[in-house]
Amino acid sequence: MITLVRFPAGVRRALLISMVLLGSTPLLAQGTHGEAPPAPNNIGPVAMAPAAAKNIAIIPQGEMGAGTENRMWAAPPAPPAPRPAPYELNITEHVKITMRDGIKLDALLYAPVRKKPAGCILVADGYGWSYDPRDRRFAEQDGYAVLNVSYRGIFQSEGEAGLYDHFGEDGYDLVEWMAKQPWCSDGHVGIFGSSLPGIAPWQIAKTLPPHLKAIAPDVACADCYNYLWYPGGALPGPGREERGDHEYLAAIKHRDRDAWWDKQIVDNKALTAIAKSGMGVMVSGGLQDYITPGNFPAFTTVHDAGGSARLLIESGAHFGARTSVIGPWHHETHMDLFFAHYLRGAKNAWSDGKTYKGDALIWIMGANKFRWEKTWPIPDTRYTKLYLRAKPSGTIKAPARRGAPSDDPEAGKSKVSDGSLSATPPAADEASMVYRYFPETGPYLEAMRTTAEGWPKVDETADETRTASWTTDPLTVPTEVTGNIVFDFSASSTAADTDIVLMITDVGPDGTSHYVSSGVINAPRYPDPSAPNPLKPGEVRSYKIVAQPMAYVFQPGHRVRFSVAGGVTPAPGQRGAQGPGKNAHYSEVTILEDAAHPASMTIPIIGTGRLTSEVASAR
Repeated sequence: MITLVRFPAGVRRALLISMVLLGSTPLLAQGTHGEAPPAPNNIGPVAMAPAAAKNIAIIPQGEMGAGTENRMWAAPPAPPAPRPAPYELNITEHVKITMRDGIKLDALLYAPVRKKPAGCILVADGYGWSYDPRDRRFAEQDGYAVLNVSYRGIFQSEGEAGLYDHFGEDGYDLVEWMAKQPWCSDGHVGIFGSSLPGIAPWQIAKTLPPHLKAIAPDVACADCYNYLWYPGGALPGPGREERGDHEYLAAIKHRDRDAWWDKQIVDNKALTAIAKSGMGVMVSGGLQDYITPGNFPAFTTVHDAGGSARLLIESGAHFGARTSVIGPWHHETHMDLFFAHYLRGAKNAWSDGKTYKGDALIWIMGANKFRWEKTWPIPDTRYTKLYLRAKPSGTIKAPARRGAPSDDPEAGKSKVSDGSLSATPPAADEASMVYRYFPETGPYLEAMRTTAEGWPKVDETADETRTASWTTDPLTVPTEVTGNIVFDFSASSTAADTDIVLMITDVGPDGTSHYVSSGVINAPRYPDPSAPNPLKPGEVRSYKIVAQPMAYVFQPGHRVRFSVAGGVTPAPGQRGAQGPGKNAHYSEVTILEDAAHPASMTIPIIGTGRLTSEVASAR
């Protein structure tokens, strides 16, 4: 049986954009200046400013964080040399490969003409094999045989399409089939991909094919339940609803993280096994991307388990990393070095112990430079705890009152939920913070990300006047926050089902407030999304929200604001916004802030910067 799958118009547009961005001339997301020593092997395509860069949130150049001046900041990239294409290609369409159950998958093969084959690369594509220029480049310039395969039910592959169904076992069969072909030489196979094809390397590596030597998942997730489909246990948002029926309808049948999801995700046990297998792992993505937050913990698990893994993170959105110069070289050059080392045993910059000065290379927003770190999270992070306090910050102004005068004694009083932060723990009688959520009207936070543009680019102040917010005093020194901010708190709700959304913003001296990070939980599915426990009205429970990873310098004179609401909504102009969907239940939520139930933000600070003049407690 052959099932041809069609994706909705929004997804088809995104695929078209990706092909444009991945054209024969790769693109550059971060501008650089100055000279640098020649890159090893001097390889890498010519880079230009990307067409999409003007659409993403651009962080103005500022100071680097206090106390980070002497860290391992990356030198600007050397001008790349043109790459020859020395290999002629035999291109074969509609190669049929039989899986263990008899289903035949359809593939496109690029086989370079060379005296002795030297390694091969798999692209396992849930969109159907395409003419991704990276496939041809690996074959034409580097001499790898490249096989781009349509997964089941996609394009001209047999079977029924699903959400990651058979990705692992079919990938295992593909790797082992490739290893036996004459164009694969010694049978060393690597896998790369971005987005959905980037999720496939994690899925396939989970099955541990004997001939799989290296994977390069870009803008991807290993636990796609938590980081893509049901963020924090909340419902899928509009970006997921627009996916093809074979994906969305499959996911929506499994609201909780059940046994079906256990097969669809790559958990920590599987990641540890990947680390122990010895295969190389190159993880990449963008700080403004919506899937990359799921790549960070996957890298950390593999790296901490002793695996050979590196993390390359640039500033952009979903199409950023694959089209960008990251530190010394273009993303493609990093992959060239990576695959040459693991598939051919090359002794090059990837393995010389000198060129890569750490296993994490990260763009620091605000400082607007790349920096090497040993790993992620950064080992010498100063975890600083600030408590949420009821004292108003004075930075949130009440919206103008509408309507005729009222006899209500509460009328005219400020409805603003404006708090502050302090290193000093709260008092025993500290007042709580209360906010309400209506499914039809919110109030919402505009805290969603999109494929092309990444972060919302709106002033969040209007939303923050209608939700609960806590704001710091103006910063006196530039302060770098790199890692995941963690919100620990106790709360009660009037509803059995409640979402709690955290948004972090940078408030400028002019009062405008711009998105930096966010996080969400569905309260009844915290901490276990496999066993929801409905709330009881007024019942106090403890929660933790881990915000999406960030690498950001808050500048002097700016403030940091933490806002909490019952839901999110796309900002004006955001199409296919990615993030949680709207909870269908009205709720009034009380966040406790007293000494018996202290609420706090644990903030990962790099260097000597600080968010308060007080001495803060460290975790």
